[in-house]
Amino acid sequence: MPALNWGLIQDGGVQESLMHAILYAHDPQTILFGRPGKDAGQDARAADGTIVYQSKYRDSLDMDEAVSLAIAELKTIKTYRSTGHANYTHWTNANQWVLFANLSINPNDDTKWKTKVVPEFLKEGLTASYWGKEIIEGKLAKVPEVREVFFGQENRVLVVSFKIGRRVPRRVITRTRTISAKVRN
Repeated sequence: MPALNWGLIQDGGVQESLMHAILYAHDPQTILFGRPGKDAGQDARAADGTIVYQSKYRDSLDMDEAVSLAIAELKTIKTYRSTGHANYTHWTNANQWVLFANLSINPNDDTKWKTKVVPEFLKEGLTASYWGKEIIEGKLAKVPEVREVFFGQENRVLVVSFKIGRRVPRRVITRTRTISAKVRN
């Protein structure tokens, strides 16, 4: 598989859409929150409420900034998890928090995460992990139709429910891609 051009992901909205597409492809029962604005600290949540996904996009995001973002998010999460808070029910079953970010990770970065973020989240009963570029690319390898939409410049209007898309005859998909290519040119 050729290297992905992460320059195509130029803002938080596109990155969050990428996260949603990956999560939905893996589990259509995942709850996706796609509107801008206050979101109770959740951009997506596993159907059973145990895993919360939060997408964070920044130009040239590095691990130091990701650690700061995670710790700041944790302060808000602590408030939401307080009994009586309006968002308490959204966090009742949560035991995992996943940062979805445009990060390139090296072993030193992973150590920073494990020493600065993980222990703080554990104090709140949450396991904290991240999906940086390497992990995201691994997940995209399993759903090439999503990879093509975001990194192959495939027309997004052609993305249908993944289960339905697999039933569409190959000749229809090929013809549609041909038309799409002509429109782009």
